Amino acid sequence: MECMWAWFAAMRSLPMLYRMWFVWLLMNASVASAQQTMPALLPLPAEEMAGCGCSFGQQRGQPLLFWSWEGDRQSAVVHEQEGLRTLTLRSEKYLPTLRQPARAGDRMALQFARAGWSIQTASEVTRTCSARARQCAGTDYRSRIVLQWQGKQRKELDGWAHCACSD
Repeated sequence: MECMWAWFAAMRSLPMLYRMWFVWLLMNASVASAQQTMPALLPLPAEEMAGCGCSFGQQRGQPLLFWSWEGDRQSAVVHEQEGLRTLTLRSEKYLPTLRQPARAGDRMALQFARAGWSIQTASEVTRTCSARARQCAGTDYRSRIVLQWQGKQRKELDGWAHCACSD
C-alpha cells in the first residue's frame, strides 16, 4: 500500500505533459491487448461446396474458401473455429475478359468482405478443358489469397483454385 502512495505522489510531481503521455500509453496498451488476432481458417467440409463454384486453398485438397455460382453469385463461405461465415462478393474482374471456356493464362481477381474479413484472390488459369471435351473436371488455377482481418492483420497465401460443378 505504501508503494502505491509513493507512486501516486511521484505522478503528481510530474509536469502535466508527462502525466498525459503516461495516461495515453496506458490507454493504448489496453486497446492493443483488446484487439483480436486473425481467426484461423479451417478446411471447408465437402457438403459446403455443392453445386457450381470455385474453391480456393493453400494446400491441395483443403479448400479454405468456396465461391458459389448458384443464385446471385454474390457470396462465398469460409470455416472458422466458431463455424461457417458467409462473405459478400465486392469485386469480380477477369483479364483479358471472361471467356468460356477459359484459356491458359487468363486471370481472375475476386474480393470478398464481411464482419472483420477482407479476402482477395488473384488467380491464373493453369489447366482448362477443351471446347470438345465430353466430360470436364473443371478449370485449375494458380492462386494467391490475401487475408486481412479488421483492416490491420494481413496474411498472404500462395495456393490453388478450382472451378467446376459437382453433383
